[in-house]
Amino acid sequence: MGGKRRLVGGAVRLLSTHRSTEGVAFRRCYAALVERYGQFGTQLLKLEASRVAVAWANLEDATKALSEARRRRAKERGRRPGSREVERLARRQGLADGSYQLALGRIEAMVGSVQKPDLALRVLWAQERKT
Repeated sequence: MGGKRRLVGGAVRLLSTHRSTEGVAFRRCYAALVERYGQFGTQLLKLEASRVAVAWANLEDATKALSEARRRRAKERGRRPGSREVERLARRQGLADGSYQLALGRIEAMVGSVQKPDLALRVLWAQERKT
């Protein structure tokens, strides 16, 4: 994907466009991972964090599709999703959830369980970022 600028935080570009709703979910998840584990020092960790963020974006998309189909089936008249389609979307959402949990477990094992830094450490990091 030459010609495109680097993503903020060093994330690996895995989506065709990061300006879509998937891209917003990707950035939100990647930022949460950086907040939880700190900056990722190696390319492998950045790739794994990006994979977790894509899995989150897929889970969010599948969940929205399932809830929309259930809402349309319950409320609307006329052409609406059949029970097979709702079941298919439920399976898709379940698989996306499993993929996200697996990816999150993988990065947790790579980085290690990191406890949230105390207030003094967060203030120190904020001061370092300003300079």
